[in-house]
Amino acid sequence: MDERVLKVFHHAPFDLSFMTAAWDVKAERVACTKIAAKLLAPNAQKGEYSLKYLMAKSFGLELDKSVRFTDWLAEDLTQRQVEYAVMDVVKLLDLYDILRERLEGRRLLALYERCCAFLPAHVELRLHGVADPFKY
Repeated sequence: MDERVLKVFHHAPFDLSFMTAAWDVKAERVACTKIAAKLLAPNAQKGEYSLKYLMAKSFGLELDKSVRFTDWLAEDLTQRQVEYAVMDVVKLLDLYDILRERLEGRRLLALYERCCAFLPAHVELRLHGVADPFKY
């Protein structure tokens, strides 16, 4: 993957673990909106870190999560799966910008960036069976 390009995920440990295990792809220079949300509101309810919640709160966008647990390794994805995937990322960069600005305003940006820099090592730890240091 191109290290010049920032890759933005929501719950990056999951996505990066999948990408590494399924495709042997190791991403560097990554960001995670879930980690940002947790740093900004460490005492919030678990559901308030979900992409569904953050998109609704930030943009009034209602995400349909009913396709979430379908076969994503199928050779051909269904139209519903494709639509689901698109909706999950359509405003993700905008959400990242909002959260990053809030982190900067609360002087948490440096801490956030160190958390994101650790994500590739975190994924490697997970894939080797080491306990998740970012566990819910």
